[in-house]
Amino acid sequence: MPLLFSLPNAPFLSSNLFLQKYYMMAVISSSYCCNFGKKINSILKKEQRFGDTSRGNLQLKGHPKSCLEGLKTSNIIAKSTIASEVRKIDSYESRNLDITHGNLTMGELVNDGLVYQRHFLVKSYESGPDKNMTMFFIINQLQESKLNHLKSCGLVKTGLGTTPEMTKRGLFWVVHKLQVVVDQYPSWNDVVQLRTWSCVHGKNSYRRDWIVRNYKTGQVLIRATCFYVLMNRNTRKLSKFCDEMKVEMNPHFLDSDPIVEEDNIISTKLDIDVKDCNCTSLLTRLSDLDMNYHVNNASYINFILEGTPRWVSENHRLSAVTIKYLKECGVDKQLQSLSMPIENEGVLDGSHLKLHHSVLTDRIELVRATTRWTPKSI
Repeated sequence: MPLLFSLPNAPFLSSNLFLQKYYMMAVISSSYCCNFGKKINSILKKEQRFGDTSRGNLQLKGHPKSCLEGLKTSNIIAKSTIASEVRKIDSYESRNLDITHGNLTMGELVNDGLVYQRHFLVKSYESGPDKNMTMFFIINQLQESKLNHLKSCGLVKTGLGTTPEMTKRGLFWVVHKLQVVVDQYPSWNDVVQLRTWSCVHGKNSYRRDWIVRNYKTGQVLIRATCFYVLMNRNTRKLSKFCDEMKVEMNPHFLDSDPIVEEDNIISTKLDIDVKDCNCTSLLTRLSDLDMNYHVNNASYINFILEGTPRWVSENHRLSAVTIKYLKECGVDKQLQSLSMPIENEGVLDGSHLKLHHSVLTDRIELVRATTRWTPKSI
């Protein structure tokens, strides 16, 4: 710490703790304290009134007492000034900030309330070494926008997207399959526009679509679609989408074509003993869990990427992923992330690669996925 002033006879201060404390108070105080330091210098130059330096306990006389009183007064003034400023700041913020759900999410309903739209800034912690937004955080943004849409529609009062009839029957929506296609990754500090809507899909499920654009240019960056099915909360078995629930949900559905062509994922799981199968051992952590105490849907993309051969991720860019969710998983589970190239998908000609993935625990398959990779040179 730099000294604001110096004492000519500073060595003798080392023999007295009281004067050391007094000296340090003068060093760390404000300019007001600095003036007192100058007074001390002047006093010490004129006469030695601090007592006999040869004795362990110095007897203070005269001026030092008045100086100490001045220092105490300056500290009281400084503390009072800081407290006053804190009160002003606190009063200002509480008087002028009107925090609402809309302020925090920056979202709005458009297209007659059937489409949810929001804008967000790509943050540094959402970006990887190449400064592009990672697939993990892309999927998290998709999930968050879905929940914000449901909030805007009033469908989160009794559960995440559940209607009164669903609550009565003990049912809730679970993700069955997610597809994400990346035409270009958003980069750190990009402002991005995201739109999402839901549609009817088949007899017992519904589909949600997303489109992500660069806000400045309007260029389409990402397209995604997700399929949801009903599960019974008690039995953990799938359930039918009955007519009563369709009546409740239909007002929130948009009639539109899929934004992504459905990918019919490979129907067989990988075997750890198969030749050319890459295997990586992992462990689920507390940070992987969501509000329902099972592994978050977005966490599986990290498991999949950890099981991808390093030479693939170093020379290629992930351009599409399809994940089929099969079983729930909790914390502290030993996982095996398996991957291997799919034959006849351009593996040998240096163009696009397509890989097949399985994530297992105790030989039980949790998710099955395919990924498509584009050379970084393209």
